[in-house]
Amino acid sequence: MGIELILKKRNNNLISRITNSIPLHRKTAFIGICEDLFSKDLDQLFLDKIEKGAENHKESGIGLILIKKDYQVKTNFDFFENNEAKNNVAVTFKLNLQ
Repeated sequence: MGIELILKKRNNNLISRITNSIPLHRKTAFIGICEDLFSKDLDQLFLDKIEKGAENHKESGIGLILIKKDYQVKTNFDFFENNEAKNNVAVTFKLNLQ
């Protein structure tokens, strides 16, 4: 499975769902990033990531933090396996356009 992107406009909301496969060894770390997005102050979380240097930007979660922090989007994460027994994550953003 490659990256799948779905965009929909429903009433005054823009909904995007991005699905991608992730390596099994990255799943736990990615779940940790997701948990931080819902449990920590986003401004502080962003500063913490910057201060740590976030050497590997592909694994830092900074992009997700910025989207949630700067655009106040509702965010959801779904983890699942597909028919090929690959681990996948689907990230859904709901942005109010008003």
